[in-house]
Amino acid sequence: MVWNSVLVYSAAGILLAAQATAAAAGALGFSTDTKGTPGTLAYRVSTLDADGNVISAWHDIPLYGATNGTLNFFCEIPVNTTAKFETQTEEEGNPIAQDEKDGKPRDYPYPILWNYGMLPQTWEDPDVISEELGGVGGDNDPTDVVEIGSTACTSGQVYQVKPVCAFAMIDDGEVDWKVVVIPTDSPKASEVSNAAQAEEAFPGELQAIYEWFRDYKIPSGDPPAEFGYNGTCVDGELLTEVLASTHANYNALVSGERENTEDKALPEIKSDANAATPSSGPSPLGFSVQTEGTPGTLAYRVSTLDADGNVISAWHDIPLYGATNGTLNFFCEIPVNTTAKFETQTEEEGNPIAQDEKDGKPRDYPYPILWNYGMLPQTWEDPDVISEELGGVGGDNDPTDVVEIGSTACTSGQVYQVKPVCAFAMIDDGEVDWKVVVIPTDSPKASEVSNAAQAEEAFPGELQAIYEWFRDYKIPSGDPPAEFGYNGTCVDGELLTEVLASTHANYNALVSGERENTEDKALPEIKSDANAATPSSGPTALEEEEEEEPQASASLGRHVVFTTTLGVFLSVITSLL
Repeated sequence: MVWNSVLVYSAAGILLAAQATAAAAGALGFSTDTKGTPGTLAYRVSTLDADGNVISAWHDIPLYGATNGTLNFFCEIPVNTTAKFETQTEEEGNPIAQDEKDGKPRDYPYPILWNYGMLPQTWEDPDVISEELGGVGGDNDPTDVVEIGSTACTSGQVYQVKPVCAFAMIDDGEVDWKVVVIPTDSPKASEVSNAAQAEEAFPGELQAIYEWFRDYKIPSGDPPAEFGYNGTCVDGELLTEVLASTHANYNALVSGERENTEDKALPEIKSDANAATPSSGPSPLGFSVQTEGTPGTLAYRVSTLDADGNVISAWHDIPLYGATNGTLNFFCEIPVNTTAKFETQTEEEGNPIAQDEKDGKPRDYPYPILWNYGMLPQTWEDPDVISEELGGVGGDNDPTDVVEIGSTACTSGQVYQVKPVCAFAMIDDGEVDWKVVVIPTDSPKASEVSNAAQAEEAFPGELQAIYEWFRDYKIPSGDPPAEFGYNGTCVDGELLTEVLASTHANYNALVSGERENTEDKALPEIKSDANAATPSSGPTALEEEEEEEPQASASLGRHVVFTTTLGVFLSVITSLL
């Protein structure tokens, strides 16, 4: 698979600038523009950046929020309204418009009882078939969101939210996920992270959502919608997989890896961007490399180039998540069986690879490294983010490191698609320095290895060897052995997912300006005025002016109203189907 999303992710800088003020949920500083007459098929709502330029919320807003464990929610339909608005994925700029039915603007049969919208940079691919859900594909739209906050959002605005759980609604033979979220500035946000906690904080709310979407088409003569997983709102690892897979589907579509047979309006990409460069290692993703200076000297540099020969930053211009479900992009710095200690230069323009310096000379390991080694793009281990679980240490001020257990050498400066397996919490010089163990997706054993136990079975003793190598490699220089959190185990599952999400969020905060760049990193340029906020009627608009008084609660008791009116008030963002 060849992947190019440099242009796609560079566009996210528009939003990252606006996210700098994202102290809580709330509108993230955009404004909106309307054209046409409300209630007509010509009516459009567009989202504008700080300079008044139309942007696509689907393409130009990142999925993941600037704060750990959060998402960006794009509001299409405010609570207690009936107009069935939806992002127009086939229309240039992807504005919001009212759906059409029988030649007329479409309305719900009764008001929707929650704020409703979509997750940017997601797509439910009709060609990705879920056997767990009976062999159905996606509904060809971004992933839907049901927001259980207490105040109305503004159509066309973006809000920071926490994912809670998701319903696998199956309608017209397609899966149409409904991700339930809570605004991060909700008084109950800290109490709600899964379905059980949502039920405790909002009794009956999830059942109301389920029934609303199950029944809202009945007045039109359609049967009730079906749901996977026995109608439960799934959370935990399955929710994480839903988000990751729909994000990967989007990446595949926008990059060109997945043909745009649905005629979506996508960002422009270079037609030759998928041209691959030969490599001795696991399938690189189509970039080339350029070197300057003499190897073995401090002046030597390795840069990554796009298809047109332009220098790009692997740290900034390559996405963290791969284009295939559950994968990551691995940037190779040090090939297996070499000793030169190469590293991405995060303080240098373009972030090339260079050999580390020690005592004025190029630094080498005391013996060859036994694995391909590098980093995860768009991650950063923030020194100011303190982990109490690891004894109160902060990050090591670098992107997250990768140990790749494939069988062939990678090429320094190239990008590869890999599966995350587990991670060691190495603590060195009083800083946490995560080592994420990965396996190439084209490895013969890739399908067998998804966690530490499976890695041990497929590669006996490999994880122990990694642990000991990094524990001891500084001893010949007179340093003590490195320490490790979690008793030296290679953690996987939810904790691994959190490591990836948190270091990605740290990176977003740094690049957006929300976290001050006190380390003098070489970052992408962002507009200094991009944080200018626009007043919003919804959940805590992030603006320079005073916030408006919140509207009266729309959440309290709405599920009671809903259940007493038959299917009449089963309204939760169901129709965006």
